[in-house]
Amino acid sequence: MDKKTLITQTAIRLFAEKGYAFTTVDEIAKACGMTKPSLYKYFPGKEDLLLEAMAMLSEELEGRVHQLYRKAGLSKSDRIIELIVIFLEYIFNHRTYMVLFIEPLMPIYENEDIQNAFMVIERKLFMWFQDSIIDLCGEEVEGYATDLTFVASSVLLDYIRVVGPHLSHEHCYRLATYVEHLIGVLVEGWKIRKPEMPLLFETPSWVMNCRSEEMTPVLRSRQLQKSFRNMELIVKDHESLKEEEKEDYLEAIGKLRTELNDSLTESVVFKALLIYLEQLEDLREECAKLRAFLFEPDGQPLSF
Repeated sequence: MDKKTLITQTAIRLFAEKGYAFTTVDEIAKACGMTKPSLYKYFPGKEDLLLEAMAMLSEELEGRVHQLYRKAGLSKSDRIIELIVIFLEYIFNHRTYMVLFIEPLMPIYENEDIQNAFMVIERKLFMWFQDSIIDLCGEEVEGYATDLTFVASSVLLDYIRVVGPHLSHEHCYRLATYVEHLIGVLVEGWKIRKPEMPLLFETPSWVMNCRSEEMTPVLRSRQLQKSFRNMELIVKDHESLKEEEKEDYLEAIGKLRTELNDSLTESVVFKALLIYLEQLEDLREECAKLRAFLFEPDGQPLSF
C-alpha cells in the first residue's frame, strides 16, 4: 500500500471513530507512523485529506451499488431494500458522512470543494434511488418519481435524526423494508388522485444537472437484462436450430449471466462463452452490446 492510500485509510478510520472536527493531523500522522511535516508532503491540510477520503469512499459506495445491480436473482423489491441498507450503513459506518448528511451547516461545509464533493455523492444516491423506484414501480411513475424519491429520502433522514446514529444491520433492514412499502403506498395514492395531485419537483435542476453521460447501475442493469432476454428469445425462436442446440445456447447464456454476477473482469470463461454464442450470427449484435455495456475498448471494466 502506498503512503497516500495509507494516510487516507487511516484518516477515514479516525474520522469515523472520533469525528472530523475532533481528529487532528498530528493524530493521523502518528497513527501512520510518520511526522506531521511528512504527512503535509502528501496533503497540504486536513480539508484536503477529507476530500481524498470522500473520493475513496465514494468509489467504495459505487462499487457496492455496482455489485448490487449485478445480482440477477434479486427481486426489484429486494433490490431497492438492499440499496437503502447500503445507503444507511454507508453514512453510519463513516461518521463524517453522517455529520455531512445530518448537519450540513458545520464550518467545513463552507469549503466549496468539500460542498461540491458532498453534493456529487448526495446526487448520485438520489439518482440511484430514483432509478430504483422507477424500476420497481414501472415507467408510469416517471412523471412523479422525483417527488417519490424526495419523500422516501426525507423519511430516511428524519428517522436518522430522531433515532440517532447507531442502528444495527437488522434495524437498517427493517427501516429499508418500511420505506419500500411506503413507496408502494404512495404510488397507489398517486394513481387514485393523480389528476389533482400537484408536483413538488417537475424539473429539479440540482438532480438533472448531476446526471453524467455514463449509465447508472440501475439503467445498466436494465440494459443487461434486456440483452439477455433478447438473446434467449432469439435462440428459442430460431427456426434452423435443433432442440438440443437451443438447450446448449440457452445454457451458455445462463452461465454468462452467472459469470457476470461473479466477476467484474473479462475472464477466460466470459470470453469463451461469448465466442461460443457468437457462432450463431443472430446473437452477435447482442454479444457486442454486452461488451459495450461492461467493458472499455481495452478490456477494462466500465465504472458506474
